[in-house]
Amino acid sequence: MKGRKVKGMPGRQGVLWLALAAAVVVSGGTTWAIGQDEGTSPWPAPPTGVLATGTAPSKSSYEIAAIDPKTVDVDPSEAFCFQIRTEDGGEQVGRSQGCAPTVEAIGGQEMRPSYTLLGADRFFTMLAPEGVTSMEVEVKNAAGTALARSQALDAGELGKLLVVITGGPRVTSRDPSTFQDYEIRLLDGSGKTVDAIPMGDLR
Repeated sequence: MKGRKVKGMPGRQGVLWLALAAAVVVSGGTTWAIGQDEGTSPWPAPPTGVLATGTAPSKSSYEIAAIDPKTVDVDPSEAFCFQIRTEDGGEQVGRSQGCAPTVEAIGGQEMRPSYTLLGADRFFTMLAPEGVTSMEVEVKNAAGTALARSQALDAGELGKLLVVITGGPRVTSRDPSTFQDYEIRLLDGSGKTVDAIPMGDLR
């Protein structure tokens, strides 16, 4: 599956498909992982239900919640829309919204995970392609070898949303040592790697 191209319809205007995003960065406050179209944007959108909560590596709490794709003019058969929000001491660290497409919705383009940076926490997300049941992320330039594995969230008829959360320093362009490199591995049901994808913090 490495370098695999998928066929299907082109993505809708006005929404940034998160699975194609090289990086979506939020260092604080609120940033929406969307592309603006002409007319009134439906973003930000209200979440409809909590999918997962927990404590991120930075010790901030996180919440991942579903968004009804119809409220952002997205076909529910083409994408799963969601919000990621982090909080520390009752104060919001960051929030991001966007949609992960199905392979049919990104015709001719390689299926890749998205990357969202909220404070010091990195969130890698994608809808599980056919034959993939989990995802793991290796931080290449960490002290030792840091490996994080996915949780699988219910994406309804679209299957599972794979989510991996890793930590690291807060990224600043003034300090190259704050940037990390990653290898993302997509695994089948037996744990065998079916694709390996290099990624890195924005530079």
